[in-house]
Amino acid sequence: MLFYDKSAVALALADRALERVRALGLAPTPQAFAVWYAIYGERSQELSARVAALEADGLSLRDAHMDELFLRYLAEDQEDGASDELTSALGTALKLVEEFGGDVQRYDKAISDASAGMGIAGTLEHLRTVIATLAAETTRMVRKNAGMRRRLDDMSGRMEKMRSALKSARRHAETDTLTGLANRRRFDQTLRGPANRAADAGAQVVVMMVDIDHFKTFNDTHGHAFGDQVLKLIARVLSENVRPGDVAARFGGEEFALVLANATIRDGKDVSGRIMRTLAGRELVNRSTGTRVGAVTLSIGLTDYVKGEAPGDVLRRADEALYEAKAAGRNRVVARFGPPPRQVKAATAPAAPD
Repeated sequence: MLFYDKSAVALALADRALERVRALGLAPTPQAFAVWYAIYGERSQELSARVAALEADGLSLRDAHMDELFLRYLAEDQEDGASDELTSALGTALKLVEEFGGDVQRYDKAISDASAGMGIAGTLEHLRTVIATLAAETTRMVRKNAGMRRRLDDMSGRMEKMRSALKSARRHAETDTLTGLANRRRFDQTLRGPANRAADAGAQVVVMMVDIDHFKTFNDTHGHAFGDQVLKLIARVLSENVRPGDVAARFGGEEFALVLANATIRDGKDVSGRIMRTLAGRELVNRSTGTRVGAVTLSIGLTDYVKGEAPGDVLRRADEALYEAKAAGRNRVVARFGPPPRQVKAATAPAAPD
């Protein structure tokens, strides 16, 4: 066979997915392609079951369904795996075609040369005919191989564009449109995934909740456009004061949240101090009126992520620290340490049988 099974299967899945998108009259978006590629490749039982249920209800699948299914079942991490697998398979197929094509062309030349030389002797007519037939078949294989390569080149380009579009769609789905920070969805994913795994493996992780002091007053006094200006300023300052690998997110409204990797409570306090000092040195000006408003302040609650505890418990503790900071007069940082790991284990361990 010219292709390894993985390459052949990848091409077949891509063809089936694209054909299904066309048959349903759907827009040829990366989301629609990813959904059907995952279904035909049996990547997600939940996704396949959901589509089967929609079809059983007699619903006509629309572009909105594709977007919803993609975000629910694929956007978090599966589209990278599926598209990377497909792109890798296509690369392997292209390499095989190229290597195989070169061998065939060399074989074609050798057989043609041998055929020409043997044709001089009439006693070797039969052998010459056999070799000529082989040469013709080889030429046919070379031409067929060139056609396969063109098809694979085209498919590879399409898949690379789709993979890029899928990653772009994922970034869009995980980004707050106003501030450009990660959104609540991305923050929750970080807590459930990387942060949780890091803490469970013994790495130190800090979670911070940040609230803009008197934000409602800014909005009521100067308007929502000015409120948006304040939110963008806070987002910019947070981004400037975290390291690569940390996550800064807009949690909702005037609240922000951060996950600091490989950090202690002390590190969290240092980051909080830099953020607050930076803001203290930036006087707000209402761009529409030119009014000088003064500096904005923050209340910050932070805590450490204890091995074995649920993400919701960490978030709840950080939130309690935040409200303690607000209750104490705002413009301050309050830290709460998590429970000892042995208490977490005791709390999460199954009850002993009677």
